[in-house]
Amino acid sequence: MGLKRKLATSVMSASLGLSLVGGGTWAAFNDVENIENTFAAGTLDLAVITKDKSNSVFKLLNMKPGDSKTAEFELKNDGSLAIKEVLLDITVPEDGFKNGENEYVNEHGGEENEAIDFLEQFQVEILRIDEETGYDFTLIEEKDGVTLADFAKKDLPAEIETVDGAINLAPIHTERPEYTGLPVNPLDDEVVKIKIVFVEDDTIDDSVPGEYLQNRYQGDEIELNFGLEATQWGGLDIQDGDVAENGTIERNKNANSETPKE
Repeated sequence: MGLKRKLATSVMSASLGLSLVGGGTWAAFNDVENIENTFAAGTLDLAVITKDKSNSVFKLLNMKPGDSKTAEFELKNDGSLAIKEVLLDITVPEDGFKNGENEYVNEHGGEENEAIDFLEQFQVEILRIDEETGYDFTLIEEKDGVTLADFAKKDLPAEIETVDGAINLAPIHTERPEYTGLPVNPLDDEVVKIKIVFVEDDTIDDSVPGEYLQNRYQGDEIELNFGLEATQWGGLDIQDGDVAENGTIERNKNANSETPKE
């Protein structure tokens, strides 16, 4: 073997040896840690408490125009999250209206009624929230002339504040926002009072002399559902001071909980 060939072989061997050394490095020490996390959702739970502890507020049969009835129920927060709004929605279930048999319709050719026609005969005179703290909110007054039909159609007067056509029964305090909504641990009870009036209308039916137009509603009957939807406050940018030692976000229990702390 010539000298040049021997030198070339030596260089290749040296290069190969350096390559093996460079590719075989590794870390001798290692340490692995683990971070444990817990996420749990709160509960939004509205309870409605009536005087007789039933699931009904109004049950009135054999009414006549001029009759009125005031009923009340309590709103209670049974969850772990503060409630922002309690939205009232009035609906008539399918087959919930019965058109009554009466002389006006049968003998005088009067038109049969629809559910919405009958609801127009009932005015919501007062809908308000009374609080022991001294704050009283009259949401709908007699002068507003709002009927149950207006609720069912979500067509309340523009001057009445609504949320997507529904009225909010929860307290709203512009001067004391810390009392707005239903906190988990309220200072007092929230009582809603509703007065329903069967309106008197002495309009005479021109086609049937001496007959009032309201005669067409004799014997009518309707079932009405008061749906109450509780909504949550907006999300928080949670700070350390909002969280208790056990991990509970205490601020989410408070009224107006989406407002940042000063």
